[in-house]
Amino acid sequence: VGEDNEKPENPAFLEGAKEISITLSSTGSYAHLLSFLSDLETLRRPYLISSVSLSKTLGEGVQAIILSVNGKSPYLKDL
Repeated sequence: VGEDNEKPENPAFLEGAKEISITLSSTGSYAHLLSFLSDLETLRRPYLISSVSLSKTLGEGVQAIILSVNGKSPYLKDL
């Protein structure tokens, strides 16, 4: 008996659902950003990340990392 290992392109998204674009940004230390990403992974709401960017900033001798996450999340217009 063969198994079908093909998965839908966007398995987290519901058929017929609308999509809302999201952009999340966080600034802080490496440890802070790891915690932020860990929190994202445990969200109950499905989402699809399309891009992630990192940059650093210097301000008055303090270094910080800027994390930006872009993606989309499904929602049902009529329940």
